[in-house]
Amino acid sequence: MMRRIAVVGDRLERGGEILPYAGPVFTMGDAGRQVALIGGTAYCEACKSAGTIAKAGGPRRIDFMGETAADRDIVLCKCPSPSHILATLSGESWCDDMAESLGEVASSRTVSGGVASVAIDAYDEQIRATGRGASEGYPYFIETADGRTFSGRSDQGGHLPRVHCDAADDYTVHWGDAALAKQEV
Repeated sequence: MMRRIAVVGDRLERGGEILPYAGPVFTMGDAGRQVALIGGTAYCEACKSAGTIAKAGGPRRIDFMGETAADRDIVLCKCPSPSHILATLSGESWCDDMAESLGEVASSRTVSGGVASVAIDAYDEQIRATGRGASEGYPYFIETADGRTFSGRSDQGGHLPRVHCDAADDYTVHWGDAALAKQEV
């Protein structure tokens, strides 16, 4: 299904908006706004709390410094049911979430567990960094056996993004300076 890409400043259906994050501004829409990312943060006016952006609908997203959020994705805040994103500010920027061919994802309500989304009938893993040096902003670089890569910095709980696969598989995680070196290649 074609869905409009969400950006920082887009509203939530119960009030509130997607919050900015540390990173470059990708010009999208009239005002040149940051692309909203799965795992990013939005403030919910209804419950007066910040929540994590999670997938709803088809599993495919554009990979731009992480997976981009789209119209009707949800925010896992303190509300009893998630609020949907109302993407309007990105102009004519769209993505196909592949819901028709890949099915839909079911998002978890366990924000405390660091789970942003769970793919139905697929394998997925999430790493949490612990120990010395494992703190918010710790650099990582993930390489999967099928050649996909994910990079960035751990969130405040030390979590990295979930890695979804169609079958059980292996992947390698590089940390700290090794991750930064891989990102520069």
